[in-house]
Amino acid sequence: MSTLTRFVLSPFIMVLMAVLLLSDSGLNAQAYDAGFRTITFIDSDRNNREIECEIYHPAESAGQNVPMASGQFPHIVFGHGFLMNVGAYESIATALAEEGFIVLLPTTEGGLSPNHSNFAQDLAFVADEVIEKGGDPGSFFYNHLNEKFALGGHSMGGGCTYLAVQYLENEVNTLFTFAAAETNPSAIAQMSELKTSNLILAGELDCVTPPEDHQLPMYMAQSGNDCTYYLEIDGGYHCQFNDFNFNCNLGETFCSPPGGLTREQQIETVLELLIPWLKGWLYRDCAAWDTFESIMDNEDGFEKTYSCNILPLNDPLVEILSPL
Repeated sequence: MSTLTRFVLSPFIMVLMAVLLLSDSGLNAQAYDAGFRTITFIDSDRNNREIECEIYHPAESAGQNVPMASGQFPHIVFGHGFLMNVGAYESIATALAEEGFIVLLPTTEGGLSPNHSNFAQDLAFVADEVIEKGGDPGSFFYNHLNEKFALGGHSMGGGCTYLAVQYLENEVNTLFTFAAAETNPSAIAQMSELKTSNLILAGELDCVTPPEDHQLPMYMAQSGNDCTYYLEIDGGYHCQFNDFNFNCNLGETFCSPPGGLTREQQIETVLELLIPWLKGWLYRDCAAWDTFESIMDNEDGFEKTYSCNILPLNDPLVEILSPL
């Protein structure tokens, strides 16, 4: 396991690496337009609980209620932060849809007294239900799933991401979180049960869920996992993992130090790290994984600690030894 490491590159090497990474990863050109729609799922096992989701998906043309693009795609279920509407994640969700991911954002538990267990079960139910709908000729998802999926979330939704794994019927392929918050019941306590690959993103200047109290304990508590990364973004804030949200920014205003990243810079950094991670685990894209590892080895702007002992993604044994 490595220790926290900071990278410093010469300006020439930084420019060269940026050109090569953009060229290799396809991050400089979107693969699809982003479609948008709202779907409400019904969990009959929980008194017909309604779980409304905003959905962003690959499309041949951008817009609301447009058809899914041709092909089969992985899906991502993403949990929102405390008192945050899911529209705060439009930039992230749109970018992921343009790269070939179906992104579902449940709108439940958005009030002053959210039930973390209920929200975690909502995330798990939606993830499983989409796979079920993929075989239903009457469903929007019919024949459009590759049946690989991720769970992710921000702040409260990050903590609930880790709680959600215990409720899944299908095996999740990877997890990712932004400034994940401790929850009730404890997400930190749940980490020791997780065996799934996990990308934990934290902000250096986060005063809402300080890394030393939330994300680092989560990382340290996870055991028995072949691949977990903790990446702390230099100058990163809690509420800049998302588009502007009044409730989030109001709370952060009273404690955050100045001088960090702009919102645009932080979201750009998140996508640079997240897209190749997701393409590696959900598409078995070896070039994308090579891009992620190259970023780890050569770029600055974050500190890292990780434990990752996996075979190359194109090794046949990966099919047997991992959920990839």
